[in-house]
Amino acid sequence: MLLDGVSLGDWATVNNTATGQQTFARLEDRGPEGRIGEISQLAATNVGIHYGSNGFTIGNPSVDVVAYGGTASIQGDCTGLACS
Repeated sequence: MLLDGVSLGDWATVNNTATGQQTFARLEDRGPEGRIGEISQLAATNVGIHYGSNGFTIGNPSVDVVAYGGTASIQGDCTGLACS
């Protein structure tokens, strides 16, 4: 389920709650209702989440994701823009 005003393709910030590292990512899919969502491996790596040789995350990382409705038309790298 997407929040009102938020669509696929909109930008979101992904914040590692343990380290404070942050990156921008696009909303590209929606997960099953009532389930924990996922972020891309690139977004995870950008916020300092590490992977073991088995491909699984090390530890129990947690992130907060904030989506910005109406931002899908912003092209390229969103890091230099204020997306609020």
